[in-house]
Amino acid sequence: MKKRCMIGAVCALTLLAVVCSAAEIAPKQLVASKCASCHSMKRVCRAVGNKDAAGWNATVGRMAAKGLRLSEKQQKEIVTYLVEVESSKAEFCGQ
Repeated sequence: MKKRCMIGAVCALTLLAVVCSAAEIAPKQLVASKCASCHSMKRVCRAVGNKDAAGWNATVGRMAAKGLRLSEKQQKEIVTYLVEVESSKAEFCGQ
């Protein structure tokens, strides 16, 4: 009986770990949630297509210095997404 409970607990924890890792937020959702926490998405949309990676790194770094909480991984994902997306195709721009 104890062995079954232990196996069940291990399976449950393994499943939980898999579900949590699969629940990572997509970069476009990160942009929408993190950027919109301080200002409108119109501001981001105006800049999409006008900044390169260095420009977006500077912008996101400046926002982090002002209190935006991002992991290094999230920052890289956001910058990569903003560099690669076209404003006309950015879902958060409503076009």
